[in-house]
Amino acid sequence: MKATNAKLKRNDSARDTQAALRALRRAARKVHAENRRLGLPVIVWKKGKTVAVPA
Repeated sequence: MKATNAKLKRNDSARDTQAALRALRRAARKVHAENRRLGLPVIVWKKGKTVAVPA
């Protein structure tokens, strides 16, 4: 019974991780689209520094 509980917890954790990653990608798409509409640069992290990428 304990192995089953551990397996369920792992599956729940993986499901939660996937949901969080989907939400993060969705938010990033929204920010990029909004910045493009407003003509603002998108700030990204490259090689340990923040960089403004033109929209």
